[in-house]
Amino acid sequence: MSEKLGFSHGKQPCRECFKGCSDRRWHLGALAEFSVASTKWSLRPNPGYWGDPEPKVLVLGFSKGDDQQEMIDLYLNGQRRFEDVPFNSVKGTMRKDLAELLATLGLVPPGVSIDHLFENSTHGFGFASLIRCSVEMQRQGKKPTRSGDGILSCTLTETPPFVDECIDRYVLQMPNSVRLVIMLGADIKYVEACRRKLGGCSLGQRNETPYAYTKNGRVFIHVPHPSGQAGGFRAVFNAKRSPNKREEGMLLCRRLALAAVQRALSPHKGVSQLDA
Repeated sequence: MSEKLGFSHGKQPCRECFKGCSDRRWHLGALAEFSVASTKWSLRPNPGYWGDPEPKVLVLGFSKGDDQQEMIDLYLNGQRRFEDVPFNSVKGTMRKDLAELLATLGLVPPGVSIDHLFENSTHGFGFASLIRCSVEMQRQGKKPTRSGDGILSCTLTETPPFVDECIDRYVLQMPNSVRLVIMLGADIKYVEACRRKLGGCSLGQRNETPYAYTKNGRVFIHVPHPSGQAGGFRAVFNAKRSPNKREEGMLLCRRLALAAVQRALSPHKGVSQLDA
């Protein structure tokens, strides 16, 4: 089995953005800092990958928000396993919400735990983030943030150097096994920024938000994030209720995502609900 750099289960050794830092430890040590105009970013070196080294389905968050930071601290203190870190929280709701999204897409059975998918095993699923290290952003006159305040779309639009570094290393060079990439985050600005940055070809109509697109023969879809902030988007995407005006785009998001999953995986029998 050949594994692409950065797709072996565990903590990753990449410190490309930390060349001037003498402390090379994972998560700890000096921060790398970047500025574009009046916006500043800092990175904490904690790249990681979880799951199958040759996945057919790759799930990507943006970075590691406050919940993941808390889980990392617990892991480093010996209170959690490395496998407990991604898409998780002390409250324990994020993975349940992610499992529901995957079930809506037909990739796992409804109502089951997905904890085993974060183990080092050949189950067809991989988990990471678009920006592998923890990102914190500070706009002029505002407090630093790891979520909200437009950090996702702003970071991709203003493109500090670590964005291209991660995309070149881990998105454009992912394993050949990957057929479907699930991007967590369905805010219109983030969706459009990702599609433009990756140069993807939209699978929707010209005037539709590109919730699904193709790049290098792979299908990318955007779905609501499994965080508390996106609860309304998820409810509509999961067909639990009708949308309000702000959530209407989730009907299109769901339609394009479901069609794109079939496009990506229908030739690969056995991927859907694999080992779940």
